[in-house]
Amino acid sequence: MEKIRVWARQYGYEFKDFDFVFERGDEGQADLARIASQLLSVDPIFKPKSHSVAFQAADLIAYEHYKAHVKLLPEPDGTMGIEDLRIPFQSLVSIPGSAEWSFVDRDNLLGDCVLHGVAKRKCI
Repeated sequence: MEKIRVWARQYGYEFKDFDFVFERGDEGQADLARIASQLLSVDPIFKPKSHSVAFQAADLIAYEHYKAHVKLLPEPDGTMGIEDLRIPFQSLVSIPGSAEWSFVDRDNLLGDCVLHGVAKRKCI
């Protein structure tokens, strides 16, 4: 949400006009709502997956981003051209601000959880 706030400012949009919709049912929704409210004055909306086609688009973007990183990791210099990526990912780069997309790894996510007081959960 913070990256979207920065993106909105950069491209002339009002951050307050954005709705943040998440799939209902995942553990930790209360933590997400609390952190979003405290840090960004945002009240996330939680909907079942069946009620939002946007979740399918988000799944596609996440999958293509993941596939790009998997392909990039073995590269000796850590770089590739856009032409080296899958065609669906190539089309995503036309979205304004897509150059700022990033991959959140386990250490980043754990650090953010500690920083914001998100309790550890059992792994199943």
